[in-house]
Amino acid sequence: MKFTKENITKIILEVNQHKTKIQLIIIYNSKGFTKKIDSQQEDSDFFSNKEIGEILDAVIDADIKFKIYYNEFSFAEDIVNKKINHNSLLVWNLSRQGSENNQKSLVTSICDYYKIPFIGSSVYTMNLCRHKYHFQKILNSFNLAYIPTFTQNEALQRESNDGNYLIKMMKGSASRGTDETTSNLSWNQAKKKLPLYKQNEMLSL
Repeated sequence: MKFTKENITKIILEVNQHKTKIQLIIIYNSKGFTKKIDSQQEDSDFFSNKEIGEILDAVIDADIKFKIYYNEFSFAEDIVNKKINHNSLLVWNLSRQGSENNQKSLVTSICDYYKIPFIGSSVYTMNLCRHKYHFQKILNSFNLAYIPTFTQNEALQRESNDGNYLIKMMKGSASRGTDETTSNLSWNQAKKKLPLYKQNEMLSL
């Protein structure tokens, strides 16, 4: 989703109905401000100053009381140490740090524990959508989409199959980790490459 003042307005409407009673907490990771939990995490996961400016401009224009956090830990520390009253908060989680499936859901986990309302996907929804293998199996079970997908072990145990294959991370967003060496492979090419990868790689047709 591209963040502009226009599409942010829809989210702000929910806050605007209660703006005299609550404080909007915006948590995000920004280039140049947020210290990375994982030094290997790509900069593209973080917001640019321009993107954050669009968000804050829209909130300010709506005359909403808000507080910002550049990282998940600062927010968690203030909640745990009762530096802010979590009974009058609405959290807008835009943070993207974490590991494995828990990336992007650290804040919502805290909100769930303290029963703080938040804008965005639940912990389960976020984690499920990031787990491509599980998500594909659910789609297939309802006949919504069928893309032959195998774990590394499943693929190595199968006989030769026709078609072109893609090796990609089982967990994570988009097509991170894929390039010309992992795409458009024959079955034999893909099978030879699989032992070179970790167990969290998967094979898609």
